Amino acid sequence: MKITPYYWIPIALIGVVLIAFVAQNFMGEDRNNEPSVSATTEKATTVAPALTQATMESPTPSSKKKADDFIHPEHQERFSAMQKRRPNTSFDVAAIEATIKRENLWTNAKQPAKELPLQQEEFTDGRQFINFDSLKIETLMPGDNLKIAIDEFKQNYEVVIDRIEQHDYENISWHGHIDAGDGQTYSVSFTRGATLTVAGIDTPEGNYVLQAHGNNGWIASSGLLFKVDPEVNDVVYPTEEESAL
Repeated sequence: MKITPYYWIPIALIGVVLIAFVAQNFMGEDRNNEPSVSATTEKATTVAPALTQATMESPTPSSKKKADDFIHPEHQERFSAMQKRRPNTSFDVAAIEATIKRENLWTNAKQPAKELPLQQEEFTDGRQFINFDSLKIETLMPGDNLKIAIDEFKQNYEVVIDRIEQHDYENISWHGHIDAGDGQTYSVSFTRGATLTVAGIDTPEGNYVLQAHGNNGWIASSGLLFKVDPEVNDVVYPTEEESAL
């Protein structure tokens, strides 16, 4: 039987409807299998903190721990006191541990540091030039003992730290004494700012003055520093009224 072109139109429409129906069902199944945006966000929010916590608990070898984690428990109080006195200073824990073991506050310098603020003649006037341990003094606490050497009389003294005084402008003083075994107590005082350290040291042989810029410094007797000029007569004679009393 011969089919005229007029009958193809309904057949074509039915085919288009069937194709659209199948396609719609297929796409609907895929959408049902996809997670919603809110579900994905919720899952990420739940997992992220767990990963962060795991990273914090198991740091990589390159992670840097706090200084408190490395300081010896015996020295924790000392380290805390240092940080309290110098809140803007970052101390190296390993250097502190090594410094605490040292007994001497200074050693003799092989030659004077040229950057010291001295007149040319003062480099050869007999003062003792030293390598000052500026970190050692920062570690000192009341009750600590340290050794100082004064070459003029070839004497080594042991200083006991009695107390620490905090001043303004970041200046700190360590006050102590020397027990020379002669029944007398000789006072010692070190004051240190950002880089400059000055000290007055009483000994059985006399008073000494110390000055250190960073780790470069000197120590000398007061008699050496304050010489009396024999050409200057500073004697004050009493007046007639005072003589008559």
